[in-house]
Amino acid sequence: MPEALQTSKLSSTLKWTFILSLVLCIFSLAGFAFTHHADGNGGFHRSGWQQNGTGGTEGFRSEPSRWNPDEFSRAFLGASGFGETNGGQESRGSSGGRLRPGDGRGFEGGGLGSMGGGRMSQIPLAEPIALAAYTALAAVLIGIGWRRLRSAQPALLAWDSGEGEAANRRHSGRSTLWLMLGSALLLRIALVPWTTGHNGDMNYFRSWATSAAQDFSGFYVHGSADYPPLLIYFLYLIGRAASLPGMEIFFNTMIKLPSLLADVITGYLIYRLASRHVSTRLGFILAAFYAACPAVLVDSAFWGQVDSFFTLLIVLAVLLITEGRLTWSAALFAAAVMMKPQGIIFAPVLFFEWVRLRSVKKAAAGMLTAAAVVVLLILPFSSGQDPLWIVKLFQRTIGEYPYASVNADNFFSLIGANHKDSSSVFILFSYQTWGWIFIVLTTAYSWLIYSRIRSREAAFLAALFQIAGVFTFSTSMHERYLFPAVALAICAYLYFKDKRLLGVAAGFSFTVFANTFSVLYGATGRTGTPSYTYSLMFVSLINVLLVLWLAVIMWQLAFRTSRE
Repeated sequence: MPEALQTSKLSSTLKWTFILSLVLCIFSLAGFAFTHHADGNGGFHRSGWQQNGTGGTEGFRSEPSRWNPDEFSRAFLGASGFGETNGGQESRGSSGGRLRPGDGRGFEGGGLGSMGGGRMSQIPLAEPIALAAYTALAAVLIGIGWRRLRSAQPALLAWDSGEGEAANRRHSGRSTLWLMLGSALLLRIALVPWTTGHNGDMNYFRSWATSAAQDFSGFYVHGSADYPPLLIYFLYLIGRAASLPGMEIFFNTMIKLPSLLADVITGYLIYRLASRHVSTRLGFILAAFYAACPAVLVDSAFWGQVDSFFTLLIVLAVLLITEGRLTWSAALFAAAVMMKPQGIIFAPVLFFEWVRLRSVKKAAAGMLTAAAVVVLLILPFSSGQDPLWIVKLFQRTIGEYPYASVNADNFFSLIGANHKDSSSVFILFSYQTWGWIFIVLTTAYSWLIYSRIRSREAAFLAALFQIAGVFTFSTSMHERYLFPAVALAICAYLYFKDKRLLGVAAGFSFTVFANTFSVLYGATGRTGTPSYTYSLMFVSLINVLLVLWLAVIMWQLAFRTSRE
């Protein structure tokens, strides 16, 4: 079939897909508003089931119910093992504290529902079944696409030949891209009102959004949030919007919306990079892969976490390194750290580039810019606070889960240390000490490869190894911390054009999805069962092998680059 005809058919198909997605989105929101009507007292009625509390305290309800932010600490953080002392178990509640498992195979007492321990969360069975079916279909399609990509001739991927023709194709490609990404966003928005989300995180986000809307500057003074300030700015806007008449029923949807937008923007950045370094056709394929990837979908649309937004900040920061705009990169890295503390994992990549350039001036400018961003973000919350309040917040957050692994399918879970105290001894040293050793080794190897390649284009490769290595071999890792690896692996491929990096991206897509899915839908609450043990061991082993494979690929790429 002629190439122009193929493009025309694709564009026409996507136009109809966009229109149908828009109609579906409108009907979905209208239907949700009709079935979840406001009760006039600051809450809303649900005509169907309700997920309530943690640890299965009440399970499903058929009668109308109302969520009240003022009752959050008592109804959600109270009984059944999450906010109060339960049978001598230390739990994380409004005063901070931390979760303490009993035997490393789950949490004592009541359980945590979908919080990563205890009994399985009360979520309609259709939700995980539908997601699993979608994932199976996506895996088949990705497999077919991978086989075609591997067998494709270079010319097949190169649309951009001939200036006039290339310009027309780029314009057509952008139109097609926005139709695809727009459809992906609309379908996400249509989906999220009907998904439960992670019970604990969604309740926290709703509570924090309400508190921020009521008292923004005093948020950290009167509250106990463990997230840095950047997220609170978004939650403030969401809390204000949710207070408008008729909008409270879309509270969960609005909480998820920034991550849904971040998914689409990250897909666009992948397209731009691919168009610049490979071809617009491959850019469209990879952007579509990311937008439809089950690992991405389960985190943002189903779980309701903000890892997608965090990943967007990291991708932008690393992209700016590759473009030589280091001051702006430092600003975005600082913003990422102010959103999630694990942004610190990526900071060495910027340091590598400063060292490569041997520019004290650029390093000083970057550090001053990063400091300015931090000060600007924390300043509105600093009234009446200790001067070092942000440092104490980070210390409390980082020390909140002192375990070898916190449901992360990694090396420590592979050796049976999931939820084991990180101070426990394992071959001469404690788990925590081994974690620090592995962090140093990971960073040293990233620096070695970066210095051998001697190009800022290695930034994505180094960032990928940082998150993959730290997640797999460090302590206190959660199941979602590997999430940025999918986008970073795709971007690394676009610079080095080694198809094995696409294999790494596909591998991490599988492990991120499997790990997130199992925790979200209650697998961690079955930690004493063989099914959970086998799946944890299997996915953990794959992650370990993927990191080792990535290390080999990086070494070979560095050797090849140094020879060239």
